[in-house]
Amino acid sequence: MSTSEFQINTPRLVLRDFVVADWSLIYALSQHPEVTRYQTWLRLASEKEARRWVQNVIDHNQRVPQRAYNLVIATQHLGTAIGWIGWGRAADSTKGDYDFGYALLPSVWGQGYMTEVLQCAVTFMFESLGAHQIFGECAASNHGSARVMEKAGLHLVAEWYENDAEAGMREKHRRYANSR
Repeated sequence: MSTSEFQINTPRLVLRDFVVADWSLIYALSQHPEVTRYQTWLRLASEKEARRWVQNVIDHNQRVPQRAYNLVIATQHLGTAIGWIGWGRAADSTKGDYDFGYALLPSVWGQGYMTEVLQCAVTFMFESLGAHQIFGECAASNHGSARVMEKAGLHLVAEWYENDAEAGMREKHRRYANSR
C-alpha cells in the first residue's frame, strides 16, 4: 500500500492522508481562536500558509520509511473533513516512543469524535508501529483535551510550566502516557 492510500476507519470516522484540497480544513482550524489557543502551530496568517503546510505534510507522509503520520479526520457518512491528528517518533525518547497532537473544528466538539480517533491512533501506534510508550501533552486549562486522553486510556505522568510568548502568558502543561 502506498502512503497516498493510507486510511484507518473507526466506527464513525475515517483517518486518511491529506490531499491538496485539505488546505481549507487547516485554514478553517486556524481561524478559531479556541483551537489556536492550544495548537499554536495553527496560528497561520493566510491561506497561502495553510496550503504550504498541507503540501509539506503530503510530502512528509510519502517518505519511506514513514516516521510520522498527519491525517485528516473525516466523517464516514459524508466524508466531511472535521479535524487533524498527527503522531510520530518522539523527539525526546525519554518521554516515550511516539507522541501525538490533534485538533477538531469547534462545531463538532462534544460528540466523542476525538476520543474515538485517539483510541484508534493509540491502537495503531502500539500494534502496527510497535510502540512501547506513547504520550500527548496539553495545557492544564485544556480540560477537553485532557479528558480525551484519559478516555483513550492515557494517564497523567508529569506537569510543568511553559511560556507562550505570542500569547504573553505562562501556563501549566500536562503529559499523559500509556505503556504496553
